[in-house]
Amino acid sequence: ATGSSCASSAAAGSDADADATRRASSRGAGSGSGSSGGESRYWRWRSFDVHYEVHRATGGAGAPAEASADVVFLAGFGCGSFHFANNLAPLSRAGGVDCWAMDIAGQGSSWPVDEVALDALKREGHAYDARLWVEQLKEFVRHVVRARGETGGVKRPLYLVGNSLGGYLSAAAAAELAKEAPGAVSGVALLNATPFWGSTAVFPYKGALPVPPLLLRLISAYWSYFSSEVNIKFLLNQVYARHEPLDEDPQLIAAIRAPTRHSHALEAFCSILTSPALRPDEHLTAALDGALDELHARGVRVAMFNGAQDPWVVPAWGRRAKRREPQTTLVELSPAGHCPHHEAPHAANALLAEFVRGGDPAAAEVLAEAQRAEGDARAARHLPQQGAFSVVAVEDGEPTTALGRFVAQAERSEAE
Repeated sequence: ATGSSCASSAAAGSDADADATRRASSRGAGSGSGSSGGESRYWRWRSFDVHYEVHRATGGAGAPAEASADVVFLAGFGCGSFHFANNLAPLSRAGGVDCWAMDIAGQGSSWPVDEVALDALKREGHAYDARLWVEQLKEFVRHVVRARGETGGVKRPLYLVGNSLGGYLSAAAAAELAKEAPGAVSGVALLNATPFWGSTAVFPYKGALPVPPLLLRLISAYWSYFSSEVNIKFLLNQVYARHEPLDEDPQLIAAIRAPTRHSHALEAFCSILTSPALRPDEHLTAALDGALDELHARGVRVAMFNGAQDPWVVPAWGRRAKRREPQTTLVELSPAGHCPHHEAPHAANALLAEFVRGGDPAAAEVLAEAQRAEGDARAARHLPQQGAFSVVAVEDGEPTTALGRFVAQAERSEAE
């Protein structure tokens, strides 16, 4: 829910957006070098300075190469482009693609330009909701990625990759882009995508700024603990099946905490907490279901690379998607939890590289290579194997857990 001044600035066109990108990238603490040799930049969008990273395609010797595709990554709630530090550079090399990672507004390093912009957002009743983020991703693709993604006047293939909330948003944005311009999106890879997001009609407040004082006081009483190192570490340990990545990445918790210290962070969190779903008047999974249906109807490839030990997005959800759309590629990594790209990056990168090359990531030789790559990486770091690591393609989507069987039975009963 944004006002007219926001809308008019979004309509400025690709040339204005490209100029804003150049201006913003020349200033700010986040501009300059990104993770593992990429570039960290800012793009002026509406009233926000949107942070993103870009890693250009490189050849075998590390020299710049002509990219065969553009791959846009979107992180989950509470994270930003930093969460793909182990994926962007390797994929730009192995896949020969340009890799982009954008922080959604109110997360990571994407925040209102200044206090004047923030005051305007409050007057306009701005909300940090899924609709805002879908529009942000679509505009980023059109005016930043696509401003460069041409080879001889021909648009390169575009792939969207999202983890958790980022997967939910990537699927929705890809479906809308494909509907608006057939062929605009070549594929979507979902990494433990959340099947639903946002509140339902039970809350009278729909996340619009300014936040009601009572809600602000209630949340602020919990905010210091919620954003503490202790709580973030606890949550990560709950959702990561493999804890070595947390031990090897001591900066991760600091990177997650940093945005919570922004002066607008508490208000943004309150808005996010109470903002509506993309389809608030329909069933819980309507938005993701509808997006996947649209993508398949328009011939857009969909792959799910899921951590099998995720306690939040449990395997039943991926298998449900496979049953609904059998042409969906579903690969389960084990042991891995909610963030397979960070817990098992070598396996995830092998699968993603094959996918963005237009190949079949569920092919036996690709699965074997992904499994071997992860095992070799662990052995090189002298990490305990703690049982076999597996990368398995799911063929039929039949549930294997009590929850999965319950969901399947409920859907069959509803269909009857």
